[in-house]
Amino acid sequence: MERFDFAAATADREPGAPGLAADLATAALRTALLLEAMLRRPVTGSAGSLRRIRPADVALTGVAAFSIDLGAGPRGVATAPAPFVTGLAEMFMGAPGAAAHREPTPLECNVFASRLNAALDPVVAALPVDALRLAPAAAVAVPATDLVTFELSLSAAEVAGALHLAIPAAHFAGAGIAAAGHDPEPDPALVSALQAVPMRLSVRFGAVRLPGDELERLAVGDVVRLPHPVDQPLVAEVDGQPLFLARPGRRGRRLAVEISDVVEERS
Repeated sequence: MERFDFAAATADREPGAPGLAADLATAALRTALLLEAMLRRPVTGSAGSLRRIRPADVALTGVAAFSIDLGAGPRGVATAPAPFVTGLAEMFMGAPGAAAHREPTPLECNVFASRLNAALDPVVAALPVDALRLAPAAAVAVPATDLVTFELSLSAAEVAGALHLAIPAAHFAGAGIAAAGHDPEPDPALVSALQAVPMRLSVRFGAVRLPGDELERLAVGDVVRLPHPVDQPLVAEVDGQPLFLARPGRRGRRLAVEISDVVEERS
């Protein structure tokens, strides 16, 4: 699979135009100014570097998650630390601005998303997307495709945090951002020799954390609730390397999984 090379891609933009990273850095400052006008207090903003990740790299546990409507094409996913969402939402609703270390309520998630949506126009202008609107949801599904991610860091009074945005890479490819060349082809003799080597394929659910006293009380027949959403595919790994997304099922009298997507093609 081809990898996006953002450093090389900037050369393909119009002469004299700043690079994509510089565009996002400027957009983050402008977003901070718009938020500053809403909150009537100083706000600083910065944008992290762009990088490519797999769907399995998006962690949805321990954070507030939002679906991203990009105007057209596949949706993205945004996550933010719970105290950041709660603290900023309280500030939008007139509270002093002390960071609250608790899970945000549905109302706070809606306020956080709606106010940020009103300030993200500069980011939309920098990215190859038609729109960028956050929408809170009880269960957010990660797109089963390669993603391009970056962080939008914001700080206002005692509230500071980063909104982690993951956008399907297809949006960048459609905008003409060049991809790096293919990986070098391996030695055919080596490939032939390795094809008969057995390898272990494992399929796993997302991990769950339990307090020590709960683990000690577990007994036969107890049910442990997993944080893995029922509509989210499982990750299939070979030697610890995530390669496929799979959905559980049954084939005859045996449990089985159906491969739904390739995380990363390898020779």
